[in-house]
Amino acid sequence: MTLQKLIRNLLLLLVVFAINHDTAIGQNQLPAFITLQEALAIGLESNFLIKIASNEEKIAANNNNRGAAGFYPTIIVGADQNNTVSNADLVFGTGDELSVRGAFATSFAANVGISWQVFDGFARSATLRRFGNEYQLAGHFKRAEMEMVMSNIIKAYISLALQEKLVAFTRENLEISHARRNLAIQREAIGAGSGSSVLQSRLDFNNDSLNYYTQNAQINVLKHQLLNQLQVNAPINFEVDTGFFELLNLDYDRLRNDVIDQNRELIISRLEILNAQETVKEQKGQLYPDVFINSGANYNLGINPANFVTQNINYGPFIGVSANYMLYDGNNIKRNIQNAKLLAENSRIAYEQALTSSAIELNTLIAQHEALKGVESILQQNIEISKENLEIAIEQYRLGAITDVEFREIQIKTIQTNFEMVQNELEKKLLEADMLRITGNLITD
Repeated sequence: MTLQKLIRNLLLLLVVFAINHDTAIGQNQLPAFITLQEALAIGLESNFLIKIASNEEKIAANNNNRGAAGFYPTIIVGADQNNTVSNADLVFGTGDELSVRGAFATSFAANVGISWQVFDGFARSATLRRFGNEYQLAGHFKRAEMEMVMSNIIKAYISLALQEKLVAFTRENLEISHARRNLAIQREAIGAGSGSSVLQSRLDFNNDSLNYYTQNAQINVLKHQLLNQLQVNAPINFEVDTGFFELLNLDYDRLRNDVIDQNRELIISRLEILNAQETVKEQKGQLYPDVFINSGANYNLGINPANFVTQNINYGPFIGVSANYMLYDGNNIKRNIQNAKLLAENSRIAYEQALTSSAIELNTLIAQHEALKGVESILQQNIEISKENLEIAIEQYRLGAITDVEFREIQIKTIQTNFEMVQNELEKKLLEADMLRITGNLITD
């Protein structure tokens, strides 16, 4: 199965996995046998940086609307009531006098006001477009994090799976050394062998046992590294698929096109250029006047027995237009526009740098991949030759036709050839994972 098919099936697996995630992972437990698909699903579900990036995307989505950009009016409702007790001594022009004690006075006011900015130099339109770009940016930042997580999980999984292959080779080699040691002991017992041959076979068996122990211990290290990439604290009593897939039969020309169109860093850089351009337009909007329409209604009630007018009621709507224009602000607007233009130019330069770096990185990976593919065919021939040579050597050693030194030399060359093949396969697959990531082929939008 190719990695592309694995990725296509990943979304479906994520849905199924999410149902069991809280119970399985919540109990710090992984399946006894975990496939690459399952590892990717666990990692994407558990990764903390992806969770943070998802929240950032939700924040950007909340901001991506006309209200946040300032297109809608503001409506304010208010009310106020005051109560007082008044004492008054009044002398009129006619000479009459009036004394009032403990007069209870009350006033009540209510209003609703609407203020709507109908013109701002087109800055709001630029702001709305910028919010849209920022929403897209947040989505691509999250996908970039997902791509990095997937790439790291693939690398960790491949490293573990190929280490399992190395352990299998060292186990086979150890079995051969064990059989040779037993044969040397049998020969010495019947007088057909020497004590030196027995000691040498025991020494070689111990060295191969040490190598097997070392390679087997490395599996536990790699399992912990895989768990770290999955960000799951679980026991390491799980196994992985050692014969899972060949990543891709890569089309280098298509990858060179994909790195321009699909590379996440370049997509983000292009959106940042657009954002910088919208920021310039927002700053230029300050060169124009701001025009507002203001409207609403007022209601006022006053009651005071101590006044000539003991009750007063005023109410009614109002509407008006206001405008303001900045004549001079110490050239701050001009300075902000110049700075915004410089930042836009920096965004364009950053894109050119990212474009060049991505192309160089991909070409480097392709060159390394081609070299490993060329070595692979030679190593495969060496594997077949060394295997056949070892089989012959085993039979010759059993018959006494070759010495311990000759047999050991053939045995060492065989295990070295297998190690070289696994190392070449590991490096090739790690390169393929990197090529898929930087060309945007790990996640298809």
